[in-house]
Amino acid sequence: MGTYRHKLSFCVDHESLDLSVIPEQLDMPASRLWNAGNPRTTPDGTLLGGNHRDSFCSINFEASSEISLPDSLKAALVQLIPHREFLEHLTGSGAKLRFFIGWVSDFNSRDCLDWNLLAQIAGLKISLDFDFYGPDEADPIGQSQ
Repeated sequence: MGTYRHKLSFCVDHESLDLSVIPEQLDMPASRLWNAGNPRTTPDGTLLGGNHRDSFCSINFEASSEISLPDSLKAALVQLIPHREFLEHLTGSGAKLRFFIGWVSDFNSRDCLDWNLLAQIAGLKISLDFDFYGPDEADPIGQSQ
């Protein structure tokens, strides 16, 4: 299947909702979190100027070159499925849920997301957001989404 590394994050976007409840409700730390109207900053807190138009929350899952993307998604779902009602409340209020997947490979690579896994993801109304990084780009795995 070729070799690749990946980064997996669970992201929530909303035009105005206060998303600061998400890390507490899911019992997972946010890697990035802001609400509409908050000042724009870099991940290290440096002010960029202006304010965020939308609210955003991102939760990183542990990255490992030893685990495949399907297995990472399964592990993430194990943590999210118990919170189905909360996630349904979020989507009912207009929030968009997605798994951000950063895929890094220097060569041809592939993997298969089987229909059972996709059904579980779709059942939680989570979209898949892929970013592919080839050999001509700096390694983004250490960077936050």
